[in-house]
Amino acid sequence: MTRRLDLWILAAIAAATALSCGFHLPTPSEPAVTTPDSLKIDSVFPLPGTKLVPGTTVVFGAVLSYQVHESDGGGIVAQLGDQNNNPLDSLFPSTVVPRGAGSVAMTSRYQIPASGVTRLNVDYLMLATPGFTTEIAAATTQASYPVGR
Repeated sequence: MTRRLDLWILAAIAAATALSCGFHLPTPSEPAVTTPDSLKIDSVFPLPGTKLVPGTTVVFGAVLSYQVHESDGGGIVAQLGDQNNNPLDSLFPSTVVPRGAGSVAMTSRYQIPASGVTRLNVDYLMLATPGFTTEIAAATTQASYPVGR
């Protein structure tokens, strides 16, 4: 009796996990998605590899091309990390983009830490269904900058 109860509990956990992870079969009214969401850096400044001086303020910017398939659009957020990919700022810029293809420019001022950072990495992430989830739908390659004097 205990073994059957254990198997039932495991089956219930597996079913709940599958349902909560967003597994979803499309209904006939949903259009088929033929290409995935995408996010690409068209231009970025400063140029990757530019040496950044500790304690100075730098303006980071990028022009990004995107393709979004979610009906609510997508959220694009900049992510800044150190040489160990530890997050450096939780208030870096973000924006919401509509469904479809387009481009967006993003800029932000950031003060480089005076010590402890030898490399700064910036990448941009597209979040599915902005405001409702932190699921990453697409990401750019990192722009990386050495930090030192």
